[in-house]
Amino acid sequence: MRLARVGVLALLLAFGHALGGSSAPLPASASAQSRARGAYQAGALFVALSGPGRVQWYGSDGTLGGTLQQQGNAAAGMAFDRSGNLYAADSNRIEKYGPDGRFLGPFVQLPNGELPYSLSFDSAGNAYVGTRSYGGNPGLPLDVYKLSPSGAVLAHYDVNLAIGLHNGQPDIRSPNGPRWVQIGSDRCTLYYSVPGDDFAIRRFDVCRNAQLTDVGTGVNCGATEEYQQPPSCFGFAYQFELLPDGGIIVANGADVERLDASGAVLQRYNPPDSPGGWTTAALAGDGKSFWAGSEYTGYNTSVYRFDLASGQVVQTIKVGDTANALAVFKGTSSTAPSSLTLTPSSVKRGHTVLIKGSADGCAVGDTVFILSKAFVHMHDFAGLPAVLAKVRYGGSFRVTTTIPAAKRPGRYWVTARCGGGNLGVREYLTVRR
Repeated sequence: MRLARVGVLALLLAFGHALGGSSAPLPASASAQSRARGAYQAGALFVALSGPGRVQWYGSDGTLGGTLQQQGNAAAGMAFDRSGNLYAADSNRIEKYGPDGRFLGPFVQLPNGELPYSLSFDSAGNAYVGTRSYGGNPGLPLDVYKLSPSGAVLAHYDVNLAIGLHNGQPDIRSPNGPRWVQIGSDRCTLYYSVPGDDFAIRRFDVCRNAQLTDVGTGVNCGATEEYQQPPSCFGFAYQFELLPDGGIIVANGADVERLDASGAVLQRYNPPDSPGGWTTAALAGDGKSFWAGSEYTGYNTSVYRFDLASGQVVQTIKVGDTANALAVFKGTSSTAPSSLTLTPSSVKRGHTVLIKGSADGCAVGDTVFILSKAFVHMHDFAGLPAVLAKVRYGGSFRVTTTIPAAKRPGRYWVTARCGGGNLGVREYLTVRR
């Protein structure tokens, strides 16, 4: 039966994931449906299906690569670490699977009774875990947890869970928890969403332990006149992902939206014949499209790849059941040693330089700070002018910059840092008249 409205969908999401059945244990050897170690190629799509816990993965061409049989319930959220291990939060614990599909055991059970719902890794390998309660138990802390690569609890954050915004004032503390989370490339800004009457994507500074302003000002789009209606009004903020340009794609029930860094809506995605119900979204491996899944009957047995620019559906994969969560394998962290090259290495003032290299140990999307006194002081690190670049798939980065026309001729060193550490590389740039 087709769900009538997003509100009903929200209730199903709030309680449905806890009802998933268990599955047979994975044998000691890798699943017969999984390929050999290292078979996951960048761009592979992983789909956590509802019902008995199982995760299907597909090549970028849509071919089924294998099925991972979970040990517990259906996964609510998934993420990869820098080594290519898959972590699946099954609303009870987090399970870990190797790159060959082998079940490596439970990663962690949270200490205060919260149920893990989603997780996100920073470039150092630490995991940030969003939580929920079983049956809306209001007595649980419902924090966001920071875990070490081994699963030890490093910190927990009491993030803002107030919902309602009735006449601009929070009504209650959500019993549903900070479900969807993602840590920014700065390893400080945590983005999260709270199911309920408040639909903004929220932010918290884990470095300063301080609440930040929301991204957007989302309020119930179907609310009464007592509720303020913002210009950008997206529905429930379900699965979302940060984009390399600082924007966000978010599945909001009615459609999938692309937001800029401030939360303004840039584009909405929903086929003309679709009833909506979009609850999952993940950036595809090409960085120019994204995958999304709907909970509504008629659309819930397939996942769809949308072109970011045109909004057109460019690929459809029939998965046979509703997708609880999506994850895209974007490759392991750079295996090549850190490097830095300047082209040309001798340049006239006012001309451009191509800077490229490899950022060993930094994750896709991390910011590389390329430092030199030869550069325009538009950005800086510790008082030094900086040019910024994003780590691409495979660990590479690439950017061009123009040397100021008034720069004093001379020989300048250029170095780079990423993920909180120096890359250990240095080159020299000669600036000529």
